[in-house]
Amino acid sequence: MIELHDGKMVFYENPQYTVVTNQPSYETQLVMSQYWFYQWGLSEAINDNPVYTCPGGDTPVQRFQRACFYRYMHRTQEGRVDRLMQVRSMINTCAVPLGFQADNHGGDDSPYTLWLNLADSQQLRYYFLFTDRLGGLEFDVKGVTETKRLKVAGEGATTLSHGRANEMMQPCAPLFED
Repeated sequence: MIELHDGKMVFYENPQYTVVTNQPSYETQLVMSQYWFYQWGLSEAINDNPVYTCPGGDTPVQRFQRACFYRYMHRTQEGRVDRLMQVRSMINTCAVPLGFQADNHGGDDSPYTLWLNLADSQQLRYYFLFTDRLGGLEFDVKGVTETKRLKVAGEGATTLSHGRANEMMQPCAPLFED
């Protein structure tokens, strides 16, 4: 996992780190996950009465907990299964519907999900999925040698709503300099 803190990248490396949300810090998310792993009977501490509940709610913390539930309680299916679509299905369960408002955040509107991101590290593809339309954008990242961007919101945003988008990207300055 790569997390951005105060303009610097923080790296977390462990094959078990497979779920992350935008809040709170990833270090805090790892601490919170220990409670749920115990509840689900997945921790080193033995729980003789595991509880298999799926956390609900629209806050980043609740979405993180729900993503962990689907990720760690998922049983791999036999046969030909599109793993990318399995992950997309899990991510969709954590998205907050567009325009959703709950009056449980001190008067603030709930942050709803605008898009989802998936990366296929075996096929070297990146997917940018809009939550307000069926399609999504796909990018081949194999052999990419320069920094490029594609504006997806605001003035000058792309009108492409689905399909391969490599040709629509424009060169830009690197986001991070050494």
